Amino acid sequence: MARRNVVNSLKKGATRPDTGVCFDSFGEFVEHCAKFPVSSRINDGRNYDSWTDNLSYNGAVEMARTGDLSRVAASEKLMSKLENLLEFDTAQMQTVDAMTGGIPNVAAYLAGSPMNMRRRQRVMSPAAPLNVIVDLTSSAGISSGALARRGATLLAFVRIMSAQRPVNLYVAVAHSPHSAQEHECVGVAVRVDTSPLDLARASYALSGAAFPRQMMYSAAIHETKCRNTDSLPFAYGDINFYRANLHAFWSRFVSVDTEETAVIGPLYLTDDFADPEKWLREMVGKYAQKAD
Repeated sequence: MARRNVVNSLKKGATRPDTGVCFDSFGEFVEHCAKFPVSSRINDGRNYDSWTDNLSYNGAVEMARTGDLSRVAASEKLMSKLENLLEFDTAQMQTVDAMTGGIPNVAAYLAGSPMNMRRRQRVMSPAAPLNVIVDLTSSAGISSGALARRGATLLAFVRIMSAQRPVNLYVAVAHSPHSAQEHECVGVAVRVDTSPLDLARASYALSGAAFPRQMMYSAAIHETKCRNTDSLPFAYGDINFYRANLHAFWSRFVSVDTEETAVIGPLYLTDDFADPEKWLREMVGKYAQKAD
């Protein structure tokens, strides 16, 4: 079941609340979207072109059911470029009980335990989960190709992190539709399976244009009951305010530890994402556990 929270708006002076909907099951979200009436489907669900990877609304839903493994290769290519630059290890040196070792454990010996010696060895160290929330909203002028390049980088980041620590991945959008009568801002978040990582669906959601622009935008329309021909401004109609409050916004709707959460904001028309390798190095360096 999707979780809905209606809370006071972050925007000072706002008279309407913020609403958040969180789906803990990707499949549940897909079937939720499949049942939308035409009035909830963006542009009546009929118009589609390269802006949505030439997928209709129904086509986007069907692709979401299976995912798209053809998009995985782009993330693998990026990861291979950084293979010699990034070295991480989830093991660290600890003193452990053993049958042989350099230090006697007198108490264990007197108790008759065969594990009566101590030695230093590498052991796997538990790492705290990392929550990754990606806002898939983008300016209308951004091409599907640009979304694909960004998505491949995001997927590479999730894959690198998943190799060394638990990752909880959520894809999301946040909007403040002009014709919404009861909401200041609405956020929709969907959890993607990461244990193990559902590569097909993760790659489709992160780098495909149809998933956010057909399905997630329509979910926001459905939640706010705004006109499906309405424009969908960024949260609060203020990209800078929203970016400054990303953690505060999503912590109300997605149960996460804000100290171990990477919230990646939407893609604005003037954003420069020209160096994916640099972005990936910086993000992995910030959130990964370094080798000793």
